[in-house]
Amino acid sequence: MENHRIPSIRFKGFSDAWEQRKLNCVLSNQSINICSKPSELGRYEVIQQGDVPIVGYTNESPFEEYEDIVLFGDHTLSLYKPNSPFLIATDGVKAFYSKGVTGLFLYYLLMKNLPKNEGYKRYSTILKDKEIKLTYNQDEQKRIASLVLNIDNLITLHQRKFFNWLLKFELNLIGLFYSWEQRKYEEIFAYERPDKYIVKSDKYVDDAHTPVLTANKAFILGYTEETNTYKNPCIIFDDFTLDNKLVNFDFMVKSSALKILTVKSGYDLNFSYSRLQSTKIEVLGHARHYISVVQNTSVYCPNFNEQKLIGALFNKLDSLITLHQR
Repeated sequence: MENHRIPSIRFKGFSDAWEQRKLNCVLSNQSINICSKPSELGRYEVIQQGDVPIVGYTNESPFEEYEDIVLFGDHTLSLYKPNSPFLIATDGVKAFYSKGVTGLFLYYLLMKNLPKNEGYKRYSTILKDKEIKLTYNQDEQKRIASLVLNIDNLITLHQRKFFNWLLKFELNLIGLFYSWEQRKYEEIFAYERPDKYIVKSDKYVDDAHTPVLTANKAFILGYTEETNTYKNPCIIFDDFTLDNKLVNFDFMVKSSALKILTVKSGYDLNFSYSRLQSTKIEVLGHARHYISVVQNTSVYCPNFNEQKLIGALFNKLDSLITLHQR
């Protein structure tokens, strides 16, 4: 019976059963030119692994056959589909293609099937036994990929509209609550270096219970059996990228580049996190930002009771955004 391989919802005109394959049998690894020295100028993008894929530009000889190539990092699962000829920054970036599978469909196929929060495993481990269902009908692939791309664009559009609304809401609050006062972030946050909470080993354990965190999109790098955890609600802040996450569970970290932020007396953590998220701070290259830039940045804050109300509202809005994304 092939019924289990026939999608219950699909575009009209397609009726063939999909094929079941192991993902590592579907994908082929593609060797890509490595850039010797990225710069700010050049005709071609230089790609790295992580949340900010373009690390620079170069005029060195690029990889030209990019249309059906999908890239992701050895440990991050960050996916990137190039739109033009490119090079890579390190051999930690892996490039894949699949014969008979269009690039955009392959991208979304990987997005759907790669496990989340397992960036600590190398790609070869993740792909080893993963079974997937796919169609080799390229017309169907293109229809599906186009639909998902439109949904992605719609989500992005609504997120922009939502954050623009938040900005207007914030400005209106500043006008309404004339008692809001300007404060520097060094008056709001106390910070701590993470040295005591850095894992000694990055050989993570699948059945361990202590998460090892990063402030970027990966968030959970893996789990450890080490027990020297940070135990209080806080914000983890990446001193280089300005990425930050609100954390309310015990954790450890891998990098000394993080700052652990807690609020001082008279400030609400949820509100202060939302304030930090909405503050535009320029990234000054590969520099540490918290002490030199963030601490001296000024924002408006209401009294503590208003902070708690607004912080609770933003939590509900975050939950609503997550629900609609799902």
